[in-house]
Amino acid sequence: EFLPGFSEELFLHRLAEVPKDWQVIFLGGVDAVGFQDLLQITPGVRRVYNGSRETTGYVINVEGVRSALEVCVPLMWQLDTQMTMHGIPCDWHPEIAITTKPMSYSFWPPLVVQNKEAFPTDVQKD
Repeated sequence: EFLPGFSEELFLHRLAEVPKDWQVIFLGGVDAVGFQDLLQITPGVRRVYNGSRETTGYVINVEGVRSALEVCVPLMWQLDTQMTMHGIPCDWHPEIAITTKPMSYSFWPPLVVQNKEAFPTDVQKD
């Protein structure tokens, strides 16, 4: 669900901070490994990496759809995991890869959160 205060104006303001090469923008998400704060690139925008999870809300362009289909067909894992598995390794941590296919960014702070009360069977256990 959208967080209180969400508006088209807020979204467009945040979108203006995203690099032009974006294919997917996650409107929120979970940092499953704990490195996302090191991947801040502009105020409110972070790079997605192989520890990023959640597809509660995202924006995807035509190039992103093509790229996501290339990396997700056949689907062998959860979609949010498989969409973040193709990238370039970080110099500072060999097990961390910045997602480049599809070229992905996330908003931080998020604009959406998962409604865990209405969907209590989620695999996330925070």
